[in-house]
Amino acid sequence: MTNDQIKNLREALAGIYGPFAMLLPDFAIVNFRNNLQARINGMPPSLEGKLKPLSVPVYKPKNEGELAAYRAGMDCAKNGPNCDNSHYTYFATPELRKAWEAGKHEAGK
Repeated sequence: MTNDQIKNLREALAGIYGPFAMLLPDFAIVNFRNNLQARINGMPPSLEGKLKPLSVPVYKPKNEGELAAYRAGMDCAKNGPNCDNSHYTYFATPELRKAWEAGKHEAGK
């Protein structure tokens, strides 16, 4: 592995394992990569080409109220909560809460 590849993998591992990954020596990063590649290479042939990404159903608002809650949830995810996008009326019914949460989830992808 090149020094740039080691640096990039170390930074990626920091996002998973926390700041401790930045202290790992180069040989530990290379060993991690080699072990990961060995696992990938050892995938049973019966699974190759058969793994599919998880599908998440797309939320479709049923009325104007749900559409407003959906948009408010998206705004909350993008801009942070405020009095407008987190108003209590968006949580008045289970349907509105579901729409708000779906919008927040969609914007957070």
